[in-house]
Amino acid sequence: MIDIQKVSKKYPGGIAVEDVSFQVATGEKLVLLGTSGSGKTTMLKMINRLIEPSSGKIFINQENILDQKPETLRKKIGYVIQDSGLFPHYTVAQNVAIVPNLLNWNREEIIQTTKRLLDLLSLPYTEYAHRYPHELSGGQKQRVGIARALAVDPPLMLLDEPFGALDPITRSQIQKEFKTIESLKNKTMVMVTHDVFEAIALGNKICLLDQGKVQQIGNPRELIFNPKNNFVESFFQAHRFQLELKVTQLKDILPQLNALEISPDHLHQFEIETDLLEVLESKNGEPADRSFIQINDHKQQKILITHHQEILEAFYKVR
Repeated sequence: MIDIQKVSKKYPGGIAVEDVSFQVATGEKLVLLGTSGSGKTTMLKMINRLIEPSSGKIFINQENILDQKPETLRKKIGYVIQDSGLFPHYTVAQNVAIVPNLLNWNREEIIQTTKRLLDLLSLPYTEYAHRYPHELSGGQKQRVGIARALAVDPPLMLLDEPFGALDPITRSQIQKEFKTIESLKNKTMVMVTHDVFEAIALGNKICLLDQGKVQQIGNPRELIFNPKNNFVESFFQAHRFQLELKVTQLKDILPQLNALEISPDHLHQFEIETDLLEVLESKNGEPADRSFIQINDHKQQKILITHHQEILEAFYKVR
């Protein structure tokens, strides 16, 4: 879907991005991760030509983006930014309908699309369509921003710190919703964040940048367990144990678990793809050997019952 080839962006005062290359396959979620000033937002904006590269090539579906008019390119890409970027004097429905109107969709098609997306994002059309941005909470504004990006069903979405302005509780809630929205599951995405937990929660590939250069590209487990250099290792060091739990799923430790024969009255239930950090945080102060969990594997039609203590012991065996 996306092929970035030796892209650089130079300014009179220095280099923002230097010789960056990576690929994003169709349906893949790539996160550009790094500290402030690492070049991640500059790189994202070059993909839809909000910033022009100084050198290198960017292809989307094997077509050089410089061979297209910027406005034509952007109509095919969903774009979500921090603080949602809603037009304050447009209603929610008008904000969502901006690109469909530019594409001259008929009125009924626009209304039906807007209604479907708002309902999908827990903003019932009848209640929210005629509200203005100042009447919404931060989380609601961000949902409208996502709905607007999805309005023409683009195959590619770019997200620049989409949840950065939200409080931690709202941010966590929207991240969970974001992963379950059916319309997003098959989208190709490139997202910018400086939050390592968000990167791991939402991305299946991470590109870690520092001073405009790629330090490592890989899946979350590769970056956490197999850092390529000192920078990568130190970048994750402050939260290493939690991150190791976050990138390890129940299916990774299943062979190490001992199943219990009993079936306790109260069980925490998890799917096999659940990360261990979420599992262990569900304990809620209960003793680890008395807090029971049920692991569901729907593909194999299997259920395993164990307790939290077993989870941690199994993790140390595979760590």
